[in-house]
Amino acid sequence: MASGSDPDPEDSDLPVFQDRGRWIGPILLTVLVVAVVALFATRPIQGLANRMRTHALIDEGTRLVEQGRWDSLSNVVQSALLLAPTNPAAIRLAARYHSHLESPEGLTYWQALLAGPAATPEDRRTYVRHLQHIGRVELALPEIRRLLESEPTNLVYRMLLLEQLALVGNWTRLATEAEATLKLDPGEERAGFLLAQALIYDGDPGQRARAVGVLKGLKKPGRPGYEQVLRTLASIPGLDPSEAKSLAQELEDRNGAGLVDLVLAAELRESAEPNRKKEIVDGLLGRLPQRLEGDDVALLGNYLRSRGRHDAVLALSPKSAGETNGPLAVIGINALMDLGRWDEVMARITNAPALDLVTRQCTLALYANQLGRIEQTFDLLKSSAIFAVSNLNQLRMVANLAEQLGESNLVMEIWTTSMRDPRQTVFAANQLLRIGALRDDYTAERRAYRRLLEILPEEPTIRAEANYLAVLHDDRLQEAHDSLLKLVSGNPSDIRARAALALAKLQLGDRDGAQSILETGGVDWEKAAPRWQAVRAAVLEANRQPAEAKRIAAGLAKARLKAPERSLLEPVLGTPRKVR
Repeated sequence: MASGSDPDPEDSDLPVFQDRGRWIGPILLTVLVVAVVALFATRPIQGLANRMRTHALIDEGTRLVEQGRWDSLSNVVQSALLLAPTNPAAIRLAARYHSHLESPEGLTYWQALLAGPAATPEDRRTYVRHLQHIGRVELALPEIRRLLESEPTNLVYRMLLLEQLALVGNWTRLATEAEATLKLDPGEERAGFLLAQALIYDGDPGQRARAVGVLKGLKKPGRPGYEQVLRTLASIPGLDPSEAKSLAQELEDRNGAGLVDLVLAAELRESAEPNRKKEIVDGLLGRLPQRLEGDDVALLGNYLRSRGRHDAVLALSPKSAGETNGPLAVIGINALMDLGRWDEVMARITNAPALDLVTRQCTLALYANQLGRIEQTFDLLKSSAIFAVSNLNQLRMVANLAEQLGESNLVMEIWTTSMRDPRQTVFAANQLLRIGALRDDYTAERRAYRRLLEILPEEPTIRAEANYLAVLHDDRLQEAHDSLLKLVSGNPSDIRARAALALAKLQLGDRDGAQSILETGGVDWEKAAPRWQAVRAAVLEANRQPAEAKRIAAGLAKARLKAPERSLLEPVLGTPRKVR
């Protein structure tokens, strides 16, 4: 009997499980190993699948870009970045997409791409073009400078520089750089066109004549840019009558001639035959395209109003309430204002509820001014500027109207505020400089240069102009002198910096030093702008060369000089001037 003792396993009817520990351990271990192996095996497979999907998306996105199907690209870009947020090709695709949209968001992607080793020269060029399109000049110029430092004679990089200088209106430097580019490649037609543009904006009649010669050499039917060259030629004042008529015919006969060409042709014919103006305008009206839109409408309206053809403007402009919200309505309102038919103006505004707010406010400002309500005029213009602050074209319209109505302080306020927006800084600063020069307002000019130097501290032209202005107004002379000395050391042939430095030395009492600066550097002073000639005359007079100083002063277009520049000539003309 086994009473109270363990049963004998051999006598038991139960399965034998006492050895299960020896079996369960290996089984669980095997299952665990298989699970771990499966887990780590699927990770490379999943990673490979993601990489394949990413490559497929990038290939698809590249095809869409090549086909110009930008609307279809958004989802592809988002998916690629979701799968591979650090993949350079995915980032490049996103950057190109946002560049097409001219979106500031593109900056984030371009800068991320350019910070890594996968960036190509083409990426850098596209990045610069994106910066140009969104108005970020303070980023574009340093990037172009870096490209040129690596390859100074690279024509693609040089063209980026020329285009950027044209965008910011630096015409003097543009002319110099364009000429240097043409020496590298005389056949670079775009450089020739930009040179002509710089010569036209220089304002000197002799330079304009030179620009005409450059453009004539570029005027080749069937070649890229022919239309642009033709239109630029047509816009140059003072063309010979026979040349003007020939150019007008060429504009009218050009394949695909649009309203811009027809208006330019009419203006050329008027300049050649001023007694036939009515006939010429009638001829233009008989050739109008069937459909007028956007900028064409404004162009035509302004042309006809300037010729006193308000009847033609009103005939084009719809009168019914349902049609009074577009550009045609605006030119009709403008024509009625020209005619003083204010009741009709107000009726049209009332019947145009969707007319944009800025246009409505500007029209009301004109009406208030007509009634002599000065305070109300100012308030309406002020509100117009606030509504237009994010739209540069509308802001220009408000500023131009404020200037026309004599609200110069508001104009200065508009452009001073606009300088804070990186997209508008350069244009706004140039407007402030223009108005400041007209008003001899050194404070406004100094403010504009200070802002430009904040975003373009290494741009030599801006530094030279800012320091010249300081010297001209006897402000921080020694600081300006030292800054100009560095500029001249870096570029001895820079006429702007050299003339400003000569004036700084003269103001500081160093007559011999001023004379030395003018005599070195290889500058052709006879071809210099009037302001630099005025500096030269003042230096020569101070160094006891009155005959030569008088000769220079006699040939100057004094209307092109600022008041402080005219004062430089006082000793030359017999009025003593104090020099430190």
